[in-house]
Amino acid sequence: MYISDHLSRSALPNSQTQKKEIGDYEVFSIHAEELLMKEIEGTDPNIFHMTDATLQKVATATSKDGNLMTLAEIIAIGWPEDKTQVPPNVRDYWPYRDELAVQDGIIYRGTRVLIPTAMHPQMLEKIHSAHLGAEGCMRHARDTLY
Repeated sequence: MYISDHLSRSALPNSQTQKKEIGDYEVFSIHAEELLMKEIEGTDPNIFHMTDATLQKVATATSKDGNLMTLAEIIAIGWPEDKTQVPPNVRDYWPYRDELAVQDGIIYRGTRVLIPTAMHPQMLEKIHSAHLGAEGCMRHARDTLY
């Protein structure tokens, strides 16, 4: 909310006052803010956590997992109005239905990747290999995986 925050604090120019020159600091701060906004918009949050090879493995494992394929199909066509109309094998995802999306064969919950059951041991091993300690491993897993 950088722009709206800035605008809410900026007073409208009074038509009776003379135009004043914009100082170098003001020009620089606006330019720096524009650069920051471009950087934020162009950032994919998952790119820093998982390599393309890992994402490809997740997509392959997802395509082999019957439950996740059912889930991906429901996400694509739209969720039913009632939870009882959802197949029992994907009802656990009902509370998160508004957060789930499919892109390139990978199911995401927000910015986190839904890991197929077959890949759970591999991903646990990768998380523990970073040697971040118990809290660090849990934080890293919560940030990237679902």
